[in-house]
Amino acid sequence: MKPERVRIKWAPLLVALALLLVVPTAQAGPDKGYRAFAEFRANPSGCRETYALVTVTQMEAHNPPGPRVPEVTVELIYHVRSTCADPGDFLFYYEFHTEGPVTIPSGDFSIHSGLNWATLNTTLPVFDEEAGIGFDLDVEVLWTATGKAGPQARPADAVLEVSAPFPLQYADSNPISGPLAAELRKLR
Repeated sequence: MKPERVRIKWAPLLVALALLLVVPTAQAGPDKGYRAFAEFRANPSGCRETYALVTVTQMEAHNPPGPRVPEVTVELIYHVRSTCADPGDFLFYYEFHTEGPVTIPSGDFSIHSGLNWATLNTTLPVFDEEAGIGFDLDVEVLWTATGKAGPQARPADAVLEVSAPFPLQYADSNPISGPLAAELRKLR
């Protein structure tokens, strides 16, 4: 009888130890990712300057016991301003922007692991500074790598196109290409 009691006393301890060895510990936060960045300034007519800045960050997070999953955030600034007054025209300025990083579905962003290209095709909630309202803005960006790849980053060319639920009548630069700066980067 005594051997059975010893087995029963040790059984809960052995089960607890087995669970500690089998159940993975939670990892805190993301551990690797990518970033695509582009900044544009265009003024083809000489009277309407369009400025845009878009940054996409894809981090890979692991919350055991599930698989690693990408978490994608986007920050956007888009504004148009008049730089001269044409006859019958007026001076104006409008700006749309995200209010901090906005999380989007991971399928809305793709980036090549070798930093050859990246694409963003999503809808972002933005705030209209002039009207003081929020609305959804469709955003499409295509990055194409240029030049040599560095160990962590690669310069790129980019094209940005936006579509609002109303005509962007003042923007004579949609889509915008030829960025001031654009880059594809691996994050560690």
